[in-house]
Amino acid sequence: MHLISVAIAALLTTVSAIRITKPAAGDTVSCSQPIRFCWEAVVTDPPQFCLFLTNFIEFPPQIFDLRTRVITDGGGCITINPPNCPGPLRTTPYRIRATACGDPNTIYAESGDFRLIP
Repeated sequence: MHLISVAIAALLTTVSAIRITKPAAGDTVSCSQPIRFCWEAVVTDPPQFCLFLTNFIEFPPQIFDLRTRVITDGGGCITINPPNCPGPLRTTPYRIRATACGDPNTIYAESGDFRLIP
């Protein structure tokens, strides 16, 4: 029985999921310019997701709504209107998080760390 549990766990770790490809780790993103957001997905991924701009490195955490209801559709790219710069704008890295709409704690994917400038 234990062997079956191990096999199922190993199989689940090989399943693809939503993957954020842009912004990429190390990118610099400006609050005053539209953000280019790109992702990859497979048919077993949820049909839609919502986007948040986050910084959980410093306290208190920052989480800002960027976009609601992005259609997964196998992946693609969209342009997000420039968000208001978070206040205070931090020097530590930010990320974009793809979550279940209505439940931002159900995380499907996160971008790599990027720098956010005014």
